[in-house]
Amino acid sequence: MIKDQNISFLEWHLDAGADALLEEKAQNSLKNSSNAQVKVNRNQENNDFVKEEINYPNIKEYNNLEELKIAIQSFDRCNIKKTAKNLVFGSGKVGSKLMLIGEAPGEEEDISGEPFVGAAGKLLNKMLNSIGINRSETYITNIIPWRPPGNRKPSIDEIEAFKPFVYRHIELVYPKILVLVGGSAASAILQNDLGITRLRGKWFKFQEIDTLPIFHPAYLLRQPSQKKQAWEDLLKIKDKIEKL
Repeated sequence: MIKDQNISFLEWHLDAGADALLEEKAQNSLKNSSNAQVKVNRNQENNDFVKEEINYPNIKEYNNLEELKIAIQSFDRCNIKKTAKNLVFGSGKVGSKLMLIGEAPGEEEDISGEPFVGAAGKLLNKMLNSIGINRSETYITNIIPWRPPGNRKPSIDEIEAFKPFVYRHIELVYPKILVLVGGSAASAILQNDLGITRLRGKWFKFQEIDTLPIFHPAYLLRQPSQKKQAWEDLLKIKDKIEKL
């Protein structure tokens, strides 16, 4: 029996890692060109906040995480806040040796207000446990504190808008080791667009902090064949911690 063409097309997208829709209902952009143009204009309007110079408050004046959290909650120059349920700020131990930064919250994180609590979060916990680290001993946050609609990838403009807050977040936690979980976090912090497959497993310095990019657990759930490389990276983290 020949497989339905639509099913094959969906399976191909799943294999490529596209596991979420950008909109609640599928749209045929070829059916009506005028509708497609309206959609482009609407998306363009959603990103207008980055085309103007953003007048940030003096972020250095925020002396603790609670003050930074309030500042982010009040930051209205990014439209993804309007579609999210909760701010996902961060969790863990301030002053921890290990700080992890991911990309953005997913659906379960958006509901709970906590980072990495879904399937990817459970795998991340197992990864940390495998090298003798309890999650409670770390500090975890994301580049983007609000869930993008449909779990889509954050835009470059959105990432740029939140960078100053992320930098201050790192300064306040003041870790010894920084782990960048996934390509978006790695490119944002290291300002390097080589891609996670080329960045992972290599040590960098960010504000004098030893920094290591690793695969995102969500990627490993889709590509379990990459777990061997992920294990090698975990061992590098373990070795670095033991030498502190």
